[in-house]
Formats: sequence, C-alpha cells, structure tokens
Amino acid sequence: MISSTTIQEFRDLAKTDYGRELSFEEAAETLRDLVSYFNLLGRIAHRENLDTKGRTVSPLNKNRLNTF
Repeated sequence: MISSTTIQEFRDLAKTDYGRELSFEEAAETLRDLVSYFNLLGRIAHRENLDTKGRTVSPLNKNRLNTF
C-alpha cells in the first residue's frame, strides 16, 4: 500500500516538474502501476540470475554462485 503522503508528494512532483495536475486517484493509480512494473522487472531479473538448480548466480559472473 502506498501512503497518502507519498501520493501527495507524487502529485506535487507532477505539478512542479511537468505542469500536470493529477487527482489523488490518478496519482495513486500511476504509483501502483509503477510499483507493479518494477516488481515485475525485479522478478524477471531474479529468474535470470538462477542456475538450473534454482540457486542464485552472480549477475557479474554467471559461472559463480552468490555467497549470500
């Protein structure tokens, strides 16, 4: 859930930086969409960094397992 403070800050940013006034609901929907998008990108990146046994592999060296 996105806080109302964050939504208001996003509304202020849209107005000052882009000259666009968003309603509270428009801003909330846009932020939810952005969070979903970046969540999807994170899942894709994680999937790409798994070896065939499901272990996380270092993105810098696909032949070496992460130690964390």
